[in-house]
Amino acid sequence: MLTDNLQKAAKPRDQVVTLGAISNYGGEDLLDAVTPYFTVPDEKVRAAAYGSLRHMEDSRAVEMLTTHYESEESPKVRAAAAKTRSQMIPSAAGVA
Repeated sequence: MLTDNLQKAAKPRDQVVTLGAISNYGGEDLLDAVTPYFTVPDEKVRAAAYGSLRHMEDSRAVEMLTTHYESEESPKVRAAAAKTRSQMIPSAAGVA
């Protein structure tokens, strides 16, 4: 359902809201659905894409955050990514 909502969300505001819902859900099954939103033009959407990873306990979520963080140019979005990294749940994913 969240994947469908995200794919149907045409406006950045709707994308941000749905990415927020994914953040609260924390399901690793949505990693692939979130991936395209790290490169959209809208900074708020990109920041929300990082936030969507905060409850995911899959090592791929950490890798995804790190990979996209390295190429992110916006200071605001980089700050959001750093905040997400600090909120990620310690797990086998190697988050300290």
